[in-house]
Amino acid sequence: MLVILISLAQKSRSDLWYYASEIGRRSCKKLKNGRPKKNEAVLKWALRLYHSKEYSIKEIAEITGVSRATL
Repeated sequence: MLVILISLAQKSRSDLWYYASEIGRRSCKKLKNGRPKKNEAVLKWALRLYHSKEYSIKEIAEITGVSRATL
């Protein structure tokens, strides 16, 4: 029983070390977590189309490639 507990503790310690080293590696490479940013020019274009009231949201999404949820 003691051997099992010791092996679990060692595994959790090695997992923690691996996680900490991954965070350090990402910060050194300047990698960003999360979603990529939307293209500002395309969003402005889509909003201009939306405010012109000539197109529906579905049509704007098809033309610009911006999702309906973003609009």
